[in-house]
Amino acid sequence: MYPVRKPVLTCKFHAKGPQWMSGYHQGYDFGGRVGTPVYAMADGVVIGINIWGSAFGRYSPVIKHGKVYPKYVIYGHVRKCFVKPGDKVKRGDKIAEIGVEGNSGGPHVHVEGQRTKWWTPTGGTRLEHLFKA
Repeated sequence: MYPVRKPVLTCKFHAKGPQWMSGYHQGYDFGGRVGTPVYAMADGVVIGINIWGSAFGRYSPVIKHGKVYPKYVIYGHVRKCFVKPGDKVKRGDKIAEIGVEGNSGGPHVHVEGQRTKWWTPTGGTRLEHLFKA
């Protein structure tokens, strides 16, 4: 499922641009109004808040989505977070609200998958399988 109910993709995976460390966008941006609910895309466990750096904003949860590949997904640039480390989430649970936190050009949620618990500038992986699930 998508992280928002009425998805508007404002920046796709691997879009090219100098504003990103790797030269490419490592996730997907879904625009919306500030305060729009953000939902967990799959079942999982919250492993941390703001553990991938301030560029994503200080309230951004990272969720380990079990056996789903990639295992770790950040929901970035959110203004409110309703989960904490150790919380178990189910697909469709409200976990946050769209914001403009961190390095953000406007209100959106940035979802990015990584293979490992720790972020790397070229570690972003595709998430289309989660959107269709």
